[in-house]
Amino acid sequence: MFGTFRLFLACAVVVFHMGIDAGGLYPGVAAVICFLMVSGYAMAGLAQKSFPRLIDAPFFYVDRALRLMPQYWFYVAVTTVTIYVAGWRYAGYQDAPMSLIGLVSNILPPPFGAYFYPAQYGHIMMMPQCWSLGIEILFYLALPFLLTSRWVLAAALAYAAWIFARATHGILNPDLDGYRFMPAPLLWLGAGVALQRKDWWMYGAIGLFAAGLFGSLVMADKVWLAMNAPLFLGAAIGYVVMPLLAMLPRRRWDDWLGNASYGSFLAHYIFVAAFRTHIKDWTYVGIAVAGALVCGWVSYALIEAPVARWRRRLRKSKQAEPGLTPLAVEQAR
Repeated sequence: MFGTFRLFLACAVVVFHMGIDAGGLYPGVAAVICFLMVSGYAMAGLAQKSFPRLIDAPFFYVDRALRLMPQYWFYVAVTTVTIYVAGWRYAGYQDAPMSLIGLVSNILPPPFGAYFYPAQYGHIMMMPQCWSLGIEILFYLALPFLLTSRWVLAAALAYAAWIFARATHGILNPDLDGYRFMPAPLLWLGAGVALQRKDWWMYGAIGLFAAGLFGSLVMADKVWLAMNAPLFLGAAIGYVVMPLLAMLPRRRWDDWLGNASYGSFLAHYIFVAAFRTHIKDWTYVGIAVAGALVCGWVSYALIEAPVARWRRRLRKSKQAEPGLTPLAVEQAR
């Protein structure tokens, strides 16, 4: 029962990008960590149920592309109009003139587009928040291989933990290497995977590692270095909330609320740009949240719901045998 939680996280991202930083706890950053845990949980469940074998990986990739790209391309088109017709631009990201390379770099999905090229070099980031989709896509590409063996997953998580620890202590770039670039985010995605598979040893090990690392940051007086505080806040929220939500039965109303989350995430920078002179004004923050939610439900109904029918047919065609999961396959060898 994660729909309401996903919608809440999407709203937190909108609030953050409208200038509400919560005293440095950055609700949008904490929300991203929770989103990663939800994604890991959901994708492990999907892969184990509908695409359990490595040979099914291409079909898993098609399913994920059908989930992400139609709404993404729709909002690229809408944002092109709001930037170049309405003139709603956010300085630093959307102030470059349109060019062929700028258009192509936004049509290409992250991480293949130019989401880290500054606008002054001729690129324009129509939806700068979509850098996080790059993490999701890399995770999707790797997941079928990670699920082939518990030890493969454990080794990948150990490397992610090593990079994350060095980044949070400032040895590596704490923003890029600790938050925005793989492999560090795999740590939180992996926590979701472990929860889905009820691998309590792995889930507990990630939690204990995070708690120990946070303690070392307290002793080193680095809790407030870069994104450290909101990163660990998000991890703490996820570790408390996720197991509780996983125990609740699925509800139709909860699914309905969650349907708006992805479209809201994609749409919200339209409102951030439109209200750029009213950042931190709670009236406009509320309007931005409401506008993003409306856009999310509309684009779900117009775009994602029809595409979802194709995805369901694809999943049924690749449905796993009862009880057959990558872990079961590994144990049977």
